[in-house]
Amino acid sequence: MKRKITARVALTLIVGFFVIILSCNSGSKNQSKTVSVDPAPEITIETIGGISEFPPPLQGYAIYLDNNFLIISGDSESNISCFGGSYEINGETVVNTIRYATDPNLIGNTEEWKAELLEQDTFLITLFDEEGNVNRTLKSIRKVYPSALKSQMTDIEGFFTYLPPLQGQAANIAGYYIYLFGQADNTMSANAGTYENHNDTITCKYLYSTTPELVGGEFSWMNQTIVADTFTYAILSDLEEDVPVIGRSLKVK
Repeated sequence: MKRKITARVALTLIVGFFVIILSCNSGSKNQSKTVSVDPAPEITIETIGGISEFPPPLQGYAIYLDNNFLIISGDSESNISCFGGSYEINGETVVNTIRYATDPNLIGNTEEWKAELLEQDTFLITLFDEEGNVNRTLKSIRKVYPSALKSQMTDIEGFFTYLPPLQGQAANIAGYYIYLFGQADNTMSANAGTYENHNDTITCKYLYSTTPELVGGEFSWMNQTIVADTFTYAILSDLEEDVPVIGRSLKVK
């Protein structure tokens, strides 16, 4: 170990000696060089926005659009969690503010992260702790970019917040959905998957859920009224004698 340290010190002295000589020569000729360093590229909505899927060992996906986000993920079908809220782009990083979560301890917390493109549509996500140290890394695969969303979105697509008696957040975007909801005094639940619109009836397939037995099943809903940005919807039942469950949500703009 002592030989390695000595070699490093010697190398440092040699490099420093040549730097001094070059500096002196440069000064004697009244020449100066400015070394420009390209700043790290800033993150944009096109970098982090849209819909991204988590490959194994995780499962689930994230939706980011218009300063709102929802993430549902887990390492198995029986261990799924979800949280959502708003985000801000801060130069090279993104800061999530968690407003709703299946884990109540997360509510009110912030989470800072950055995305680095590894290859086409595959990103390395680095998450930081409160001191700015790397907490963990994971990969995500972009399914839909935000530039492909805006011009194609319909009235029922976008981000929504549930109105009382429910609370929570929902997103319907480009055939993907995440619904995070619950009563004010209860633990929140979450479902996510894909949806199709048939004559204004939305049929949703469960791909991920905090209630594992729902996965693989379907449910349907439809909008009853749209007044300004308030949507009144009815969750339909397969049984004719059942009365549809009515709820309301506010579209976030």
